Amino acid sequence: LNRSSALSLRNKELKYHKMEAEESGIVNLRKVSDVKTPEETSRRRTATLVGRQTKVTDAQVSFQIVTPERTYYLRAQTPEDAEVWCSLLKEAAGTGAQLSDQRLSSSGIPVIVEKCVTFVEAHGTTVEGIYRHSGTKSSVERLVQAFEQDASSVVLDLSVNAIHDATSCLKAFLRRLPDPLLSAALLPSFIDAARIDDHDMKLFQLQALISQLPAVNWETLKYLMIHLSRIADKSDENKMTVQNLSVIFGPTLMTTESLEAPDDFSAANLKWAVVGDMIRYHRWLFQMGEDEIKRHRKEQEAMEKINRAAQQGDSASPAMGEFLVEIYLENRDRGEPHR
Repeated sequence: LNRSSALSLRNKELKYHKMEAEESGIVNLRKVSDVKTPEETSRRRTATLVGRQTKVTDAQVSFQIVTPERTYYLRAQTPEDAEVWCSLLKEAAGTGAQLSDQRLSSSGIPVIVEKCVTFVEAHGTTVEGIYRHSGTKSSVERLVQAFEQDASSVVLDLSVNAIHDATSCLKAFLRRLPDPLLSAALLPSFIDAARIDDHDMKLFQLQALISQLPAVNWETLKYLMIHLSRIADKSDENKMTVQNLSVIFGPTLMTTESLEAPDDFSAANLKWAVVGDMIRYHRWLFQMGEDEIKRHRKEQEAMEKINRAAQQGDSASPAMGEFLVEIYLENRDRGEPHR
């Protein structure tokens, strides 16, 4: 962008190099939550570059790339350069149909999956027929389109979004993936694994197949299985056992037109068996350690508190969007806070 730095944009990665500081890095544009234009940036603050404040002028416009880990402040030599870069970055950070094109959260999960799951865990784990009942078609489509346009800006709110709309949105997203979550290339092997009679051997084979999934598929599958296990733990209230959930998510996660005919009941049973085993044995299949299990347990307890507050009619129950926390580095009365 200027004589002291260089940028290179390739697919979903932005490489940068600060020549004076001898600092290089890569920004994963799939994890970008926002690209702020010069107009948006100048309204909020002056740009901070390499630890010092620089007043923005028309000749040196600045813009921002916001990620969960940090915010990058960049300056172009002309407004035209800044406009071109913002356009290119927004296009590169956009979402496509493939799982590999999705906007990701800080944990490497597609934002649409994480937001829908978080919403359900806060407000729907005890709802009878959760994931079995469908939402209103028009509401679901609007929600899907909102995530497609800008997943990071979508905020699910119980006063606006019905719980079954969120579950149907999640199922629709997973079902419409051109390449299913368990990967079309591996589907025949997963089906074969379900046919293995020896229980331990079958689980070892499932674990080996799961390890072959692309990173985003692996992370998303693990996240989803943890969630479905929590739903099944509440089956006394929601009536959704592991068997019921596997009947719903078997075809959702393992669908491809070329694998078998839609009426192949034998193949459907095997899909149910694969997903059922993944829900039951997800801790072993994904090699979760004790610390990770404890962390997930604490997360679940926190979500259950939110759920109880919502059921008691607490109007302060939060919407399931991003959490923003302002941290003041110096006395608030001394002026504009540093965030």
